[in-house]
Amino acid sequence: MGIQPQSEYKQFQFFSVLVVERKLQNINNMEFNEKRKEALEGRIKKLENLISDKGICVKQVKKARKTQRKMDLAVFMVSLITIAGITVWALSSGSDE
Repeated sequence: MGIQPQSEYKQFQFFSVLVVERKLQNINNMEFNEKRKEALEGRIKKLENLISDKGICVKQVKKARKTQRKMDLAVFMVSLITIAGITVWALSSGSDE
């Protein structure tokens, strides 16, 4: 009976090492998959840029992007002016009391 617990302990150690090795392999596989995913995303982005630069309707896409930038800037400026106006109003109405 003294030999049996020791062999069970060795089996436990062996299986523990196997579990750790498998977990490390899974981590390495995940890192590999992440690298592969990043590489594919990079290639797709390059292809999209190529199509947008030399593809069909390039002028329309550039015009739409320019219009979108202008709209974004206009919304930002209106928001900024509104916040400034509310702040001035709140400060001026608070000082009257």
